[in-house]
Order: sequence, then structure tokens, then C-alpha cells
Amino acid sequence: LDNSVANRGNVDPKNWAGSGQRTIDEMAFAWIGWYDLEDEEYEAAVTERLEARERTDNDN
Repeated sequence: LDNSVANRGNVDPKNWAGSGQRTIDEMAFAWIGWYDLEDEEYEAAVTERLEARERTDNDN
């Protein structure tokens, strides 16, 4: 891959040239998901999580 000024087909030799896909193309993909909870469902989930935390004997 000739990215030098000597390559007449290179329109901008200041730009980095490499082979393969650009990393940004892979890192730019994101998947976002969520659940809609009513207030009662949220409170129940928080209570369940707090109770589970109290039941554990993990000393970390």
C-alpha cells in the first residue's frame, strides 16, 4: 500500500492508509435495550435486590 507523495493516485498522502476495516466501524455499533417498569414493579425489584444483598455471606 503506497501512501506516499510519489503515488500519483493518492489524493491525500497525509491520511493514514492501512488494510482491512477501520476499527471505528466496529466500535461504533451499539445495542441499547431497556425495560419499562411501573413504579410498583421498580420498588419490588429494588426490595428484592436489597433482600438478596442481605442474604449473601460474601465478604468481598
